[in-house]
Amino acid sequence: MLLCYLTLAVCTIGFAAMVYRYDLYDREPLPAIVLVMILGGAGMIAAGRVQVELLSALGATAAGNWNVSMAVAAGVTEELAKFLAAGAILLLSRKWFNDPLDGVIYGSFAGLGAAIEESIAILAFDAPLEFLPASEPVRLAGHTVMGGISAAGLGALVRVRRNGDDVPGGPGVVRRALPLWMLPVCLAAGIVLHAVWDVVAFSAADAGRMLPWHTAASLGLMLGGFVVYRWLVAVGARRSRGVFTGE
Repeated sequence: MLLCYLTLAVCTIGFAAMVYRYDLYDREPLPAIVLVMILGGAGMIAAGRVQVELLSALGATAAGNWNVSMAVAAGVTEELAKFLAAGAILLLSRKWFNDPLDGVIYGSFAGLGAAIEESIAILAFDAPLEFLPASEPVRLAGHTVMGGISAAGLGALVRVRRNGDDVPGGPGVVRRALPLWMLPVCLAAGIVLHAVWDVVAFSAADAGRMLPWHTAASLGLMLGGFVVYRWLVAVGARRSRGVFTGE
């Protein structure tokens, strides 16, 4: 069991290093990263409780479409929890949350915190395991990527001062770090990706094995999620470079 949790810790550090590597221009402080991961984990617990209440309230409607109902409930509540965790950092400290890429960064760490909480809960519920199941690194990666996508639009709430002559309004104009439409679109994209992923996962669990379409859908969703995530990182990094270097 000790080896299992040590492997989980190593995987967590690896994904954290990956996210931190993307933060090129204004490194987020360790207290902020730890705080948003804790908030992400707490949000995951709260999301689970909301899911139970929501599905209970839906009653027969949810029971008749259980996989879809569970997937949608999980997608909405869990991605909203990551979004709010990253948003809390924005509200607590504009010094911490101060550039276009911070939505992706803090959302990713909130997702990582949520994944750790979920993994620990599942491992504690199962019989003692010697080795970490292959599903857990996938869980860490999935929640990290989806959290980054869901919270990426929070960068639109940051205002930056640009000195370049290319900015409409003249040198020194203050503008939004990202277009405001990214706020709802990114959150919706994270929710949809999460919900569809869960539909596939629940279907595979019901079948007791991965059917060909489960494998194809999982690979497609995973690759699509990474492409969107990397695009958001590239957009945020390009805007951040403009803020901190004047390019």
